[in-house]
Amino acid sequence: MKTLTFALLLARFAWPQNDTGAVSGIVRELSSGQPVPDAEVAVGRTDRNGKTDAEGRYSILNVPAGQQRVTATAPRLSQHIFPRYVTKMVTVAPGQEAAGVDFGLEMPGSIAGRILDQNREPMPGIQVVLVAREYSLGSLRYVYSVMATTDDDGAYVLHNVRPGRAFLLMARKRERKMDAISPAPVDPKLRKPAFAPTFYPGTPQRDGAQLLTLRAGEQREGVDLRILRSPSYCAEGVVQAGAGPQAFPIQLEDVHASSGASGDGATFIMPTMGNTGDDGKVRLCNLAPGEYRLTVSNNRTSAAPTIFATASFTIVDRDLRNLTVVAKPVVAVAGEVTWHGEAPDPPLTQKLTVGLEPLTRAPWRGEMTSSNPSIPGSFAMPSVLADAYRIRLNGLPNDIYLKEMTYGGVDVRTEPLLAGSVADSTLRIVLARDGGNIAAKVADKDGNAVGDARVLVLPITVPSEAALAATIVSGQCDQVGVWNSNALAPGKYYVLALARPHDNSPESIGKLWGSRTHFKEIDIAPKSSVQVTLAPMDLN
Repeated sequence: MKTLTFALLLARFAWPQNDTGAVSGIVRELSSGQPVPDAEVAVGRTDRNGKTDAEGRYSILNVPAGQQRVTATAPRLSQHIFPRYVTKMVTVAPGQEAAGVDFGLEMPGSIAGRILDQNREPMPGIQVVLVAREYSLGSLRYVYSVMATTDDDGAYVLHNVRPGRAFLLMARKRERKMDAISPAPVDPKLRKPAFAPTFYPGTPQRDGAQLLTLRAGEQREGVDLRILRSPSYCAEGVVQAGAGPQAFPIQLEDVHASSGASGDGATFIMPTMGNTGDDGKVRLCNLAPGEYRLTVSNNRTSAAPTIFATASFTIVDRDLRNLTVVAKPVVAVAGEVTWHGEAPDPPLTQKLTVGLEPLTRAPWRGEMTSSNPSIPGSFAMPSVLADAYRIRLNGLPNDIYLKEMTYGGVDVRTEPLLAGSVADSTLRIVLARDGGNIAAKVADKDGNAVGDARVLVLPITVPSEAALAATIVSGQCDQVGVWNSNALAPGKYYVLALARPHDNSPESIGKLWGSRTHFKEIDIAPKSSVQVTLAPMDLN
């Protein structure tokens, strides 16, 4: 023990005293308090990282001085399971150690069961997914979260289920490939029944499904589900493009939920693939009632296509005829960054990064949807698919805020950007310098600082829960309970502190919406700093 202590003392004096320090602490399970060995702890985007020992302890040396984001990640169970993580904001002093930076990891749970047919026989090869509900860009989205496939006995296990969050469980039979022109009989009565996407405990409707919520580390078993059958319907139509009739690669997916990025990361599920006939015609069959999305492109490799289109259609109680999908060439998205009010003198030298993130799919390799304009300045993304996107804006200086961002007159801060939806439209980004900021201190009823709390800032004038989710500004306090916001638009806000992170699920946003009049109200004047002291709240 003396040798180890002496070695640690030597290591502590090994870093340069003028510009680096150290971070140390313990990683434990949040519910049990047991140490977590082999958890990875990393500092910001630097290469400073390490793993916890058998007692959950870690120590990272040569950490750059200043405020750093420190992340603790649970041990990875397999290469296909993304582990849970938690972050803290830590201020590191030159030549000193920030000790006691401890983490409580909320260990994920699992759900297991069997998928059966109407005769209670096991169904192998059935896709089972957890569906997360969350507000995104002004609407409620249903997003894939965790996926598994049943084995020969119809059994499945969903790992890495986030505790404390409500999910829907859905089972469906997904074909990897489909015929462009299905040989299914013309008479629906002669067709085999289709497998309908089925939500637990046994309904084809999302609204009738039961929500599943796990405790930390819970392994819930016996979540069995009988998959439903329904009449089989067809959708017939044609894909059109400027070059005339031709064969196109197509993708078909039901839209009970969608792939894409969410608050928990990103999950993408491969849709059913196929090709149209040489004349562009399709006859897609074995469809249960529901809403579907058909994607068309000229992509036959992993490279980005140059022709693209999506079309949504609904099957109710009969075949759909005369479905028409018009594939469009890539479009150019032109943009400009301007100032509201007086521009800074001297002009700024740094640049923004403006990126377009597809909402319901992974980007193709080589799909260029980002630019780095000057402030102010113009920019262009010359080859954007006619699809729906979320805008990612990075590199905004701390004393400047985003006042407006529109595309074709639509506020794309709170709605998707639909590329090519308006002719001669421009992505307009308006920045302003008259904002104020919030200097928050979080403390308990006795005045003791509460580190790592989350501070939320809510505009008072938002009209709905969906709009609230799109406009929340949040940040995490450092180890002494201090948080300073970037520039915010002048106006009235509610501000509060939470001991735990929030998410954009209807349950979490609903609690904020229903309690907002109990939060502290502040008024940010132009170029002001509002000092506020908050006590952490528990909305559960």
